[in-house]
Order: sequence, then C-alpha cells, then structure tokens
Amino acid sequence: MGKEETEKKQIIFLEPWSEIMTYKIARLFKKNGYSTYAIRILESKGLSDNFFKDAFDEIISFNVNFYKINPQNLWAIHDDIDLPLGKIRISHNSSAAGHKGIQSTIDELGTQEFVRFRIGIKPATPTKVPTEKYVLQKIAKADKVIVAEAIRMVLAAMEVSLAQGLTEAMNEFN
Repeated sequence: MGKEETEKKQIIFLEPWSEIMTYKIARLFKKNGYSTYAIRILESKGLSDNFFKDAFDEIISFNVNFYKINPQNLWAIHDDIDLPLGKIRISHNSSAAGHKGIQSTIDELGTQEFVRFRIGIKPATPTKVPTEKYVLQKIAKADKVIVAEAIRMVLAAMEVSLAQGLTEAMNEFN
C-alpha cells in the first residue's frame, strides 16, 4: 500500500470563527499523522440561508465521497444554542437536537455517525430575539473572550482525542 492509501483522513467543518483555528487544527492533525481536509464556512454575505446551507452540505458530501472518508471519521465543530456560552460538549452518533445545519448534514450524508464538538452560545440572560435570528448574529464583543477560550478548549479536546481516543476526550472535557 502506498502512503496515500494508508493515510488517515478527516474532514473538519467549522462555523465562521477563525482562520487561525483552521490553521491550528490542520497543524494538530498533521502532527498526529492525519491528512486534514478543512472546510471553513464563510459568512454568506447576502446569499440566502437556504442556498448557503444546501451548497455547504453538498461540499461536505462531495468531499466525503471523493476522499472515500467514512462518516465516522468526520468531525464537526459548531455552535449550540442549548449549551451555556463558552461551554463545550463532545458527542458522537447523536441527533441534530434541533440544529438545522447539523440536521441538513445528517440528511445529506444519510447518517449521524460522526463526531461533534459543540460550543455553547446560549446567552446568560434570556433574549427576545428568536433563536433562528440569534444564532446568525455576530458574537457580541463582550462574549468574544469567552468564545476564544471555548475554541482553545475544543483544540485541546481534539488533541486529547487524537492522542488518547474520543472516549478519553469526552471524559475529560464533557
């Protein structure tokens, strides 16, 4: 078998938080012997939500099929309105729990058998903004430090997962 056939493969898909995070994840995976295909969602800049969502799901599906990646090797990093701001949670083979983007990905792949690193965005005080609008808003300036720390925790959790396994990362970070 050639090097290409024996490489471990992952796809990471990210919310539009940081190019630095994408770079750090790529470095982390390369260090651990993975070939990383990082797909970063860019802000839609006027595209309709449905167009953007559908295009993204097709990109994920295309890459999973093109690189012959088992969906179990797919890792998603995304926001979660049900978790308090800055809290992280790792899950595997779980439902979308109301997250429309994840549900769409599950539908496109035909499975929920992938790993999710969720970052909480639930505000400390209730808001009157409907959830579907709140999740699309930019991160408030005051919350950026909390979100940055959560991103650092996700990177640490990913490192533990790569080195010691997903169960160990879940035990340590959940």
